[in-house]
Amino acid sequence: MDPAPKTRQNGPEPRHEGPNRLLSSWKEIADFLHVSPRTAQNYEKTRGLPVKRLGTRPTILEGDLRAWQLTSLHTARWWQRPGVLQVWAAASTALLIIAVAALGMFWRSAMARGALATARWNGPVLSAFDSGNRPVWSHTFPYRVLEDPDGHWPDPWLGDIDNDGKVEVLFIYPHVKREEEGWDLYCFSDRGKQKWSLRVSRLVEDGRSVYKPPYVVRGYSVFASPERDGTSWVAAAFVHHVASPSVLLVVDSMGKPRGEYWHPGHLNSVRTLDLDGDGIAEVIAGGVRHGEEQAALIVFDPREVSGAAHLPDQRGFKRMSPGTERSILFFPRSSINRRYEEFNCVDNIQIIDGLIQVTVNETVRPTYGYLVYTLRKDLSVLSLMPSVSLMNAHNVVAQSSGIQKWNASEEMTQLIKNVRLNRR
Repeated sequence: MDPAPKTRQNGPEPRHEGPNRLLSSWKEIADFLHVSPRTAQNYEKTRGLPVKRLGTRPTILEGDLRAWQLTSLHTARWWQRPGVLQVWAAASTALLIIAVAALGMFWRSAMARGALATARWNGPVLSAFDSGNRPVWSHTFPYRVLEDPDGHWPDPWLGDIDNDGKVEVLFIYPHVKREEEGWDLYCFSDRGKQKWSLRVSRLVEDGRSVYKPPYVVRGYSVFASPERDGTSWVAAAFVHHVASPSVLLVVDSMGKPRGEYWHPGHLNSVRTLDLDGDGIAEVIAGGVRHGEEQAALIVFDPREVSGAAHLPDQRGFKRMSPGTERSILFFPRSSINRRYEEFNCVDNIQIIDGLIQVTVNETVRPTYGYLVYTLRKDLSVLSLMPSVSLMNAHNVVAQSSGIQKWNASEEMTQLIKNVRLNRR
C-alpha cells in the first residue's frame, strides 16, 4: 500500500534527488520549482534565489537550487512564524486596550461636563464654564476688556433664552475702543457661537444737534416673553458715547426688534418686574430726564415700547411720535444736589423680594453721595436712606460754610413728599 502523499505547504514540493545538472534558463529553473518564469525571477529579487550569470543567462546547479528551495522557499516567512505572531498579537491587544481606555476617559469627561454655569473675561477672551468649573468654550474678541472696579457692568447672563433646552450666554462686550466703536450686547449659543448681537446704528436729531453712533450699552434685563411661548425677551439701554441721548431697545429671543424708545438723558439701568399682577413683566428704566433735570424712573409695557419723550423745549427728538411711557416717577433733588450739581440721576435699579430699590446719585463732589429709595410695586415710596458718603458730604459743606448741621431725617421726609408720579 502506497504511503499517503505529503501535503505541500508554502510552495511546490521539492523534486526528488537526481543528477546535479546545470539549469541555464529561467524556464528550466521555473519548471524545477513548478512556478512561472516571472515568479522565478521575482524569487531572485525577493527571496534571494542564488542564480549566477553566464553572459545574460541565469545558471544554477540543481543541488544548489534544491538546497535553497528547502531552506528558503519552504521556511515560513517572518510574519507566519508563531513567535512573531504571538508578539504581534500581544502588542496589538495592548494598543487596543490603551485606545479604548483613552476613548473611555474622553467620553466620561465629555459626559461629565455639565450645562453652562458661569462665564468670565480674561483680557479679550470670554470663557464659559460648567458647574464644576470645567471650561466648555472660549471666544477671543479683537480688543481687551476694560477693568470694572465699581462693578457697574452686569455679569454675563446664562439661561435658555429661546426655549431650545440649551443654555445661551448674554453679555456686554466692554472693550477699550468704547469711544470709537461703542459697546454692543451679544447672545452666544451653548457651543460658543454668536446667535445675534444688538447695537444702535440710527442717527437722531433734536433742536440742538444731530447724534451719530456709536452708542454704549449700559444695562439689560432678560424677562419672560409677553407672548407666553416659553421664550425670553431682552430690554437694553444704550447711551450716546459722548452726549446725552439714550435709547431703550426691546428684542425677542432671536434678537428681533420689538420696541424702541428714545430718551433725552442717560438711561443707566434696566430691570423688569410684574407690577400689576397680570403675569407680564413691565420694563423699568432709570436715569436722568433732561428738560425736567431730575432723576427719573420710567415704566413700559414691553409690548408697547416706542416713540420718544415729549418735551416742549428743543431737547425733544425730531420726527418721532410721543413716547409710550406707562408711568414716570421723578425723584426730587436734595439740598446738596441743588447746591453743587445740575441734576440728580438714577444710577442703579435692583429688584429685591418684589420691591424696587433705586439708587439716586445726588452729588459727585466734594464726596460721592447717593440716596436709596425702596419702592412698592405701585411705585409708592416705602423707605428712603441716605448713604454715609452723602451724610459726610453734608458735614463737609456745613463745616466749610458755617451753616447749621444737616438734619437728615427732616430732609428725607421732605424728599419722599416731593416724589412725583405721572401716569398715562
